[in-house]
Amino acid sequence: MRIIHCGDIHLDSKLKSKLDSNKAMIRNHEILDTFIEMVDYAKTNMVSAIIISGDLFDNTRISVFARKAVFNKIENSPSVNFYYLCGNHDKKNFTDNIEYIPDNLYLFSDKWQYYRIGDNEDIVISGVEIYEMTDSLALSRQLKLMSEDINIVVMHGTIIMTNANKKDEINIRNYANKNIDYMALGHYHSYTTGNIDARGIYCYSGCLEGRGFDECGEHGFVLLDIDEEHKRINHEFIPFAKRLIEEIKIDLSGIDAYDEIIGTIENTIDTINCDNMVRIRLVGQIDMYNEININSIMSKYASRYFYFEIINDTTYRIDYNRYLNEDSLKGEFVRLVVNSPLSEEEISDVLRCGIMTLSGEEVQINEDY
Repeated sequence: MRIIHCGDIHLDSKLKSKLDSNKAMIRNHEILDTFIEMVDYAKTNMVSAIIISGDLFDNTRISVFARKAVFNKIENSPSVNFYYLCGNHDKKNFTDNIEYIPDNLYLFSDKWQYYRIGDNEDIVISGVEIYEMTDSLALSRQLKLMSEDINIVVMHGTIIMTNANKKDEINIRNYANKNIDYMALGHYHSYTTGNIDARGIYCYSGCLEGRGFDECGEHGFVLLDIDEEHKRINHEFIPFAKRLIEEIKIDLSGIDAYDEIIGTIENTIDTINCDNMVRIRLVGQIDMYNEININSIMSKYASRYFYFEIINDTTYRIDYNRYLNEDSLKGEFVRLVVNSPLSEEEISDVLRCGIMTLSGEEVQINEDY
């Protein structure tokens, strides 16, 4: 039997912290399309079930369009059973507003729910939703699984190794030796696995599509291939996102000419897919007389990608030791700044502006200071 584990899809996200209204709408439709295409993948690849481990939607207010699209896709896919566990973002907001529950949609609650599936009904999908008043330790003690079954546990929360103090924390040690083979988790947005005990593992599928620069890299779902005869579960991460979100650091240390800086950026990003969302972070030390014009670089590359931004985290290379012992205005200025309580970054900026001004150079002021 094959099962898909997915989660943290966050349909109907606002997505306006980085994107304008038009691109936010495009991106929201893409995330919905990816969910629909994942269901089509299940139907054409002999997948019997899809586990949604929380946060199918982003908040409790769902557009009619998104709700109907999800409902219709589930209802029109009778060959696939859906096991939907609500997360902290989407508690009951979908199922509370539909007229009836399709026969192939199975839900969970704040009590452990068990579903037996498979040719011999020896695959057990169990899950529980975590609420404000949930007692984490008591919850783990209430889970009862048989050793002879293939046990998949569905939860939504943060894995920890100590006592749970927050409502969304799951002390994984409490689930050791409970006959778990695979714990299908949601809440963490990157594909991650770890051991529960000698028998079982936990797995975050991550989100289907990245939405911001805290969700860089490949995204998709996990495909479980279950060998019922030998009681084994093999799992594989399947990249499935339409767009990648990439943050790339470019070290400009030792590169001082403007055309060399542009050439370095161009060579670094030349192979990046134009459909991706891209952040370039410039780092390293550059010469104090060098200027990096962010607006100029943005105008050169912004239209090439679905989204593009550049952050300048470079610092200036200033040999102020040459001025420390000078009996001059520059020397007095450098000594005053170096002995000030300013941070290292602030000292670098102030020294650059001061030395260049005293040298008769025009200075581009960093508006953060």
